[in-house]
Amino acid sequence: MSDGSCLQVFSSNRLEVLADHLAARIESDPPSVFESETVVVQNDGCARWLTLRLARRHGIAANLDTPLPRRFCHDLADRVLGCRAPGEDKRSFDRARLRWVIFADMASWASEERFDALLRYLADDADQRKRYQLADRLAVLFDRYQVYRPDLLLAWEEGRLTGTGSHEPWQACLWNRVAGRIPHEQHLARRLRLLIDRFREDRVRCDAFPRRVSVFAVARLAPAVVELLVALAKHVPVSFYHLQVTPEYWGDVRSPRERTRDAAQDAGDVLSAGNELLAALGRQGREFVDLLLEADSTGSDWHPLEFVEPSGGCVLHAIQRDIFAMRSPTERAEKLELSEGDRSLEVHVCSSPQREIEVLRDRLLDAFAHDPELRPDDVAIAVPDVGRYGPIIDALFGEGQDIH
Repeated sequence: MSDGSCLQVFSSNRLEVLADHLAARIESDPPSVFESETVVVQNDGCARWLTLRLARRHGIAANLDTPLPRRFCHDLADRVLGCRAPGEDKRSFDRARLRWVIFADMASWASEERFDALLRYLADDADQRKRYQLADRLAVLFDRYQVYRPDLLLAWEEGRLTGTGSHEPWQACLWNRVAGRIPHEQHLARRLRLLIDRFREDRVRCDAFPRRVSVFAVARLAPAVVELLVALAKHVPVSFYHLQVTPEYWGDVRSPRERTRDAAQDAGDVLSAGNELLAALGRQGREFVDLLLEADSTGSDWHPLEFVEPSGGCVLHAIQRDIFAMRSPTERAEKLELSEGDRSLEVHVCSSPQREIEVLRDRLLDAFAHDPELRPDDVAIAVPDVGRYGPIIDALFGEGQDIH
């Protein structure tokens, strides 16, 4: 156990810079063939991109573990608290299992006065469709509570209400009943609390830790997970690779709506908006940095890496330069001239999800046809609901489809 270990934050506005720095660290101090390099990522797409980037740098990317935050927490708990007994399911308290446990518990709600509001909602549920939808919504809620409000669940299990609203009594009752139906498994909220307490009290074995942990380009983490990583950093090196769109401090940037609200509340000095797009869409990034600063009271090491100012004359680069400089487009000395062939930023209004995917397919084919240097791993596609778009994607992009 190393007392010299600490939390480090490396920042840049380019993923390539962050990935190359991570690759250099791995190359200078590679893990043995018996251990994995742990890199926590936000999603599977980022994991694939990073793996390919490291493979190009090193010629191979092997023994690389890229868990999402939830799996990382469970895996770490298995190493520190001990693995589950045979047959215990790691996903016992995940949404899919919770949904059916809640659905089964609904049969006993009639005898509980606190569930009257829910029973009125289900009164005309002849085909039980409402029951299933309500069970699913409640499962999502409890699934999120495990990560974002673990204190709430633990208080309910101790018989305490926190005064969070009129809905709390029936939610607390339902959670305790659900937890009682899965008696042999610890949910994530309890595992996080146990882990943090053990790290802070040094009640862990040295061999229970991963060699080091990197958190790569994660834009959002629950406060409890950040607290866990800060506590872990007292024992092993923990490094955040933070994608930051500007080298300037932008924690005080506020959107026009926020400035109007602050002015109405007479909140003192009303801060300038700076770049309106950054102010409107960058709140999550601001809050994540603030959360990291607040969680690490001992002071982490912040290392700004190379920040590359976007160049080029297209619309996308102009928007990126304004964000980079924290400048409003209205502050430009010259009006932006748009070239006729500039397609760096497009907005398509489509009549249906199928039409959206058709337009996406056509735009991808056009991009690959006109840019010989474009590679498939350079393309990232984000969809709001994979379940909704999945069958359409399979139909239009699936094997056997002649889209050339």
